[in-house]
Amino acid sequence: MVRPNPVFKVIIPRINTQGKIPAMEYLGCGYDILYGNPLADYGSLIDPGYRNPIISFKLIQHKGKSGRGLKSARISGAWVRPLVSCRRSSEKTIVTSMSEYQEALAVDSEVGAGSIDDSVKFSLSAGYAESAGFHLSTSRRLSIERNYCFLLESALPINGNIFKKSFKAAVSKLQPNFKAAAVECNTIRYAMNNDHEDCKRYIRPWMDLFELFGTHFSYNIKIGGRLTEITQEEVHNSEANSQGDVRAGIDGQVIKGAGQATAEVKNSNQSEHGNVTNVGFTYVNVLGGSPAGSADDEDEYLKWVQSIADNPMPIRSQFAPISKLFKSTALKDAYDDAMEFYMELKGVKGLNAQTKETHQKNQY
Repeated sequence: MVRPNPVFKVIIPRINTQGKIPAMEYLGCGYDILYGNPLADYGSLIDPGYRNPIISFKLIQHKGKSGRGLKSARISGAWVRPLVSCRRSSEKTIVTSMSEYQEALAVDSEVGAGSIDDSVKFSLSAGYAESAGFHLSTSRRLSIERNYCFLLESALPINGNIFKKSFKAAVSKLQPNFKAAAVECNTIRYAMNNDHEDCKRYIRPWMDLFELFGTHFSYNIKIGGRLTEITQEEVHNSEANSQGDVRAGIDGQVIKGAGQATAEVKNSNQSEHGNVTNVGFTYVNVLGGSPAGSADDEDEYLKWVQSIADNPMPIRSQFAPISKLFKSTALKDAYDDAMEFYMELKGVKGLNAQTKETHQKNQY
């Protein structure tokens, strides 16, 4: 549900007065798609997938004929624009499997096509592990409710060529014949000694690149604030208890502070279905703005909205594989092989790798 709020009338003038555009450091930044989590891990104030900056740019404000505005500089095709919109959620996303959890994460993190398949995205984040440990099913599920306040949107051309010196130095060490080198330096040998002669020239530069800059880079970010409530629920059939409601603890409790949680129990009987919902864990994450406990508290919600201009964060992003930045076709091809190696080194197997492994076993 969209509710325009007059507080946003002061946001753009406030940014203009400060003389800089906040949170721009996350644009053109490296991102590890395995460790990322757009909902942010528990206790984290930013998506843990962000790595070192890759693209060098400068976005400045200028005063033209139409008055003060926002303009990109140094990179042709870069832009920034106001995106003033505040939406208070009235819907919840129900997650009953890990594939649905990944789909829920993808709402705020669009990842461009590459060698990596959907089954491994975000799979090494703490939030993913916690959700997997909950053993999601139709009776054990997550409820996700998100409230957004957008401030600005900014983007860079996906084929930019003005890079940070550190990124250029890392790319200059890459060798194209990765697949052949991986025959001599497999993941076991590399894990035991990445300084081995078979590893350090062809394999290690790629792994160093991924460690420093991630596997992807951000080329479009929306800046503002997001308040997310994540609730673990257990749903049981119970015809015997369908005549009333039993509520304990959590209803009257306001969760204070970003990244805080409560572990209470709420038995909410839905008599038409004979279901009992036990709420075992509710976690509130605030990304951008000051800490807030709940979007249901009108005063806290408005206070949070008013604070976003002082401390905005990237709340929705688009990413592309780092290989899009390579000029060499050979390096672009080697990226796919290096990604497979990196995933195996981290103990991650995508559906494509599993299918290939099963096919090889069936041949014997």
